[in-house]
Amino acid sequence: MDWEERIELNPKILVGKPVVRGTRLSVQLIIERLADGWTVEELVEQYPRLAREDVLACLRYASECVQAASERERGLGEDVTGQEKRLERNPAVLVGKPVIKGTRLSVEFILDRLADSWTAAELVGKYPNLTAADVFACLRYAGGLLQAEQAKRLVSA
Repeated sequence: MDWEERIELNPKILVGKPVVRGTRLSVQLIIERLADGWTVEELVEQYPRLAREDVLACLRYASECVQAASERERGLGEDVTGQEKRLERNPAVLVGKPVIKGTRLSVEFILDRLADSWTAAELVGKYPNLTAADVFACLRYAGGLLQAEQAKRLVSA
């Protein structure tokens, strides 16, 4: 799915935060709700203007942001994985991408699977060393990264 069809960045809407097109629902809000354990179905029910495809687009957008940050900031001086005890960055593991501790499962990989309509339960079933808390940690990391990216945009504006 191409997130660009469903996500927009408009300086006139929520100070330029990425939002679901035609709404004032930020990608960060959607990712944070998922990190809190909400399901895609609960989000769609709670926010009637939101479609399942919008939530998946938010996940894809977040995944691309994580990938871009990993490529841009290999050492990441302000490493938000430090706030998330389940994640780590190690240059010897996946070239320093943020991963779930003790695995080679990157945050980007987890977000991509979620964007492909996998549930946390399906991920945990497929990868025995993975827990639902690990999946939620990946989502919290992405939410923190989105918040940090927004702060950088505001400072540079």
